[in-house]
Amino acid sequence: MRLTGPTVGVPTSTMTFDGTQAKYCVAGYAPDRVVTINDAADRLQVTVRTHISGAGCTELPAHAVCGHAVRQSAVATGVGADGNPATSRATVSERAAPATCPPAASPTHHASTAGGRVSLSGAGLVLLVVAGVALLGIAALGTLALRRRRSQ
Repeated sequence: MRLTGPTVGVPTSTMTFDGTQAKYCVAGYAPDRVVTINDAADRLQVTVRTHISGAGCTELPAHAVCGHAVRQSAVATGVGADGNPATSRATVSERAAPATCPPAASPTHHASTAGGRVSLSGAGLVLLVVAGVALLGIAALGTLALRRRRSQ
């Protein structure tokens, strides 16, 4: 997906996303000048030197998460073709590529119960711990009650 900055006829920025990397390109800037690109979300600053045409490209790391939309925005500042300070902005929003999805994980710890398998992680583990603590509490109360009865 390609989205272009809002300005026309002045310096512009475009950003494309290939599923893992964001490519940020500028155009309409002064030839052979450094343009600074700031990605505030990542606190990242990169530079690109424009060609004789006043255009240039660089890559920005994208935080692709499997199955989620990647929304990334960056601002370019430099000298426009007219010699004045110029700023342009581009944003890209697209789903992460399947290549960013890890292979399906299989549970690593299992306990065998009546022919089935119970995963000992996450909510199942918490439930097991709570049940164990409750049983220990009941046993302690029962022991305490028996001791009081015997001592009377």
